[in-house]
This record gives sequence, structure tokens and C-alpha cells, in this order.
Amino acid sequence: MSANVLGDSVESTLILPRLDYEASYNAYIRELDDEERYPFPLDFQHSDFAALLRRLEDYATGTNRQMGSSRLRRTGSYRAASWSASQT
Repeated sequence: MSANVLGDSVESTLILPRLDYEASYNAYIRELDDEERYPFPLDFQHSDFAALLRRLEDYATGTNRQMGSSRLRRTGSYRAASWSASQT
């Protein structure tokens, strides 16, 4: 997410994950090492980055969910959504 500050107002832009961020993402995960990772998707398998992006998109759209998986509750609009997870 990026933010621009102008006077007393702040404008934020959500930058969605995409393939050209793979090297940066992997460097960040290596930097975290054994630290706890927030939010939880940072713990997802990422060796196949394209598959990780598909999984994140599936979470965003609510598609390809398997029985017994975490329930996701979306607030806000589709592209600027915030998510919370609860166990089934």
C-alpha cells in the first residue's frame, strides 16, 4: 500500500500482488526468516509464485474453496477488501 499526504488528508492506494513483484516478495520472506508473519498469507507456500497469486485471487473472490477451509468474511469493495479469517 502506498500513501500520499497532502496537508491533513491521506490518500492510499492498494497495490495488488503480481508476478513482477516475485523477487521482492521472496527477498522479504527471506528477511523475515523465522519471525512471525502477518498477515497470515505470508505463510503460504510461495516457491511457485504464480500459484500463490492464483491462491490469493481465489481468497479475494471466494472461489475454489474446499470444505473445511477457513471462512473468510470480506468487508469493503472487491479490490480494496480487508479480510478476516475464522475457523470452521
